[in-house]
Amino acid sequence: MKRMFKKLQITRVPLRWKIIGITAGVVLLMRLTEYLYVHTIMVKELETEFLARFSGIMKHISSSITNPMLTENTSTISHILKETKSSDPDILYIYLLKDRNKILSHTFIKGFPIDLLKLSDGNIRWKTYEGMNYISFKADKKKIYHIKTALPLNNEAELHMGFSTDYIKSVINQINYIFSAITLFLFIIAIGISTYLSSKITKPINEIVSATNLVGIGDFSQRININTGDELETLGTNFNRMVENLEKSKAELEKTFEKLLQTEKFTAIGTLSAGLAHELNNPLSGIYNLLKILKTKELPEEKREEYFRVIFESLDRVQNIVRRLLDYTRKEDDGLIENINIRDLIKNSLLLIPSTTSETLLHFVDHLPPSGGIVYGNKEQLQEVIMNILLNALYAIKDKPDGKIIIEGTLNNGMVHITITDNGDGIPATIKHRIFDPFFTTKPAGMGTGLGLPLSLRIIEKHGGELYVESIENVGTTVKILLPVKEE
Repeated sequence: MKRMFKKLQITRVPLRWKIIGITAGVVLLMRLTEYLYVHTIMVKELETEFLARFSGIMKHISSSITNPMLTENTSTISHILKETKSSDPDILYIYLLKDRNKILSHTFIKGFPIDLLKLSDGNIRWKTYEGMNYISFKADKKKIYHIKTALPLNNEAELHMGFSTDYIKSVINQINYIFSAITLFLFIIAIGISTYLSSKITKPINEIVSATNLVGIGDFSQRININTGDELETLGTNFNRMVENLEKSKAELEKTFEKLLQTEKFTAIGTLSAGLAHELNNPLSGIYNLLKILKTKELPEEKREEYFRVIFESLDRVQNIVRRLLDYTRKEDDGLIENINIRDLIKNSLLLIPSTTSETLLHFVDHLPPSGGIVYGNKEQLQEVIMNILLNALYAIKDKPDGKIIIEGTLNNGMVHITITDNGDGIPATIKHRIFDPFFTTKPAGMGTGLGLPLSLRIIEKHGGELYVESIENVGTTVKILLPVKEE
């Protein structure tokens, strides 16, 4: 029951149907009120009218049979009773009693029903109307009103008359039919009007809801045009103004994001500069020494060719280092979306780490499929994420002789998993909840901006992925990146 109740609670009824339902409810309530009125007040009024009518008939009969009663002219009395009954279809019977149980005359064709004599029993409680007594009872599933009155000149004689309520029923039924027809007509009119009005109200509301849903998923081009001249039009105008402001705010945030991303790149370059300078110095020193020898000494042709070959190889090495730096720092258009091979992306990121470091500390465990794990997105931004995490890991193990970083790539349930684990200092539990706060950093001044993880999280979420950080102080840290595989 509780589960069913909860299910009913969360069931949403559209506003349009609420308006139509309320209108229909009002009309039906009016009909119920009419029904109660007809079956209470009007029934009583009709019964009173009937009693007045038959009371008059009783008085007329009483005056008509006064003389025949004095002369005991039963034939005249019988004629008067039968003539009166035949003149009114609602009269069921008339009879005259004397001494409560002696039948002087009656209008029954098949004989007088003896059961009617029980009505003269003193135990029956009669109601009074204008000096006459009456009761009601059911016979053959019909309601019958029975009136009696004592004759003016002979109190021992009683005149009894029974009349049917069929007329009252027919009047009530006619009124019900009329009211039902009117109610049906009003119901149809009310439903039509409420449907029209509800559509006029709900249509602009549905437009706003639809536009709001699209804005919610990032489509800020939505505008609505409501010309109702009321509060809905004001709501539409305010909605358009709000979307325009959101669009401007989004553009400003994107610009800020790009600036912060570029800043973080240059910070990373600063971190790598010492190792890269060493990598550049070695081939440049070799080139300088070889050129000096070639200039000052006469060498055999074979030796000269060997020196020139080494010089060109060293220059190629310098060119590759510079190219990697340029590729990493180049500001790409955010709209440049392409297929990205995650295996190549990880390897290219590792190339930016100085070779002396990467050979001893970094280990890439490749469990990716032969395709490399293809995702769809911005290559430079995803590489920035990997670089940020790698640099954080390198900083965490800088004082550990046995420091190690393991990068693992796997494919699982349609998601590429990139896991970067180090055995560094770990993150203290007291600050773990702040690692994604912008500008929060544990590094000394000048060594970190506190933007690496916040920017990385935003980039991954923009690509429809997830980023998790698990860390134990003095044990190490694991960063998990999940990215959706591009559908074939």
